[in-house]
Amino acid sequence: MTPSSNTNQAGLNGLRFLLFFFVVFTLFMTAGLPLIIHYAGGEWKWTPPGQSAAGAFIWLGVGCFLWVLVLILFVDNFILSQFRKKRLLERLLQNGRHARGTVVQKQVLQAGGRGDLLALKVAFRNLVDAEVETTLSIVDAAPSLNRFSAGRTVSLILDPEMGDPPVMVEGKGFQWNRTVMTLVVLVLFILLTLAPGLLVYSYMLESRGYGWRYLSFGHPFILIPFIIGIELTIYTLIRKLSRTKRKASKLLLYGRPATATIVSTAQTGVYINEQPQVRFTIEFEGSRGRTHQASFKQVVDLLKIPDIAPGKTINILYDPEHPEQIQPLD
Repeated sequence: MTPSSNTNQAGLNGLRFLLFFFVVFTLFMTAGLPLIIHYAGGEWKWTPPGQSAAGAFIWLGVGCFLWVLVLILFVDNFILSQFRKKRLLERLLQNGRHARGTVVQKQVLQAGGRGDLLALKVAFRNLVDAEVETTLSIVDAAPSLNRFSAGRTVSLILDPEMGDPPVMVEGKGFQWNRTVMTLVVLVLFILLTLAPGLLVYSYMLESRGYGWRYLSFGHPFILIPFIIGIELTIYTLIRKLSRTKRKASKLLLYGRPATATIVSTAQTGVYINEQPQVRFTIEFEGSRGRTHQASFKQVVDLLKIPDIAPGKTINILYDPEHPEQIQPLD
């Protein structure tokens, strides 16, 4: 039974509302709350500025530097990154290797009026002619045609340079997310107007003939970009860590499959969603007949603990040039 279009649209609107709420909440906590605390408290009204002239100009420079840094990080993370992704996909469409894949499994992540967002598990032969599988996210603009049902053949493009993404469905180029880009432009406009507006407003209200001496680390002109800068720096690090790693891309495009024997397992003490993380030590035979040993960590379902006892076998991909680099397939 497929969901009705009204239900799909309601779910899509719900996601948009959650995204909008998250952006508004973040702006309030990082900008609105410091402003309210500072100007509602009113301590600056009764306390004459104790900052020296040199210190005042130093804090003014620090504030301007932080605002410029925030704008650079924001534009790089949310605008320039989209253009970089667009160029990478265009390069992949022009210079990538063509391949044929078979849809193993299709999952509808989100249904909407402009098409369905799908997660496809696709099997294909990689650049060394080894059978591998990967999961791709695409938008199916015509879901009624069932072009991506299990068992269907799809045209793929492989990137020999192991970019991000290393594999994509042919013909599925870059698409702008209008909702996200609208929010990005709105936040950018707020940041561009907040910095000079706050500087002028605070000077008119707080200087009282002392110039910039009212500025300090706790002033919103300094504190707000400091907080936003920390958030954007953390986001930048998370985004870079969550990208498709070059090692995983190389294994997908150039790796060879093998059946490995589990030598030993040991829990690391880490639990994710109440499931234990396990360190595996495995042995497998490479393409040249040599036996290699490697290790990796993986979160294991508690119900599957008996299946990972020493002596059991698992399927892996390994790098023929660096056999210690492996990726489990099970």
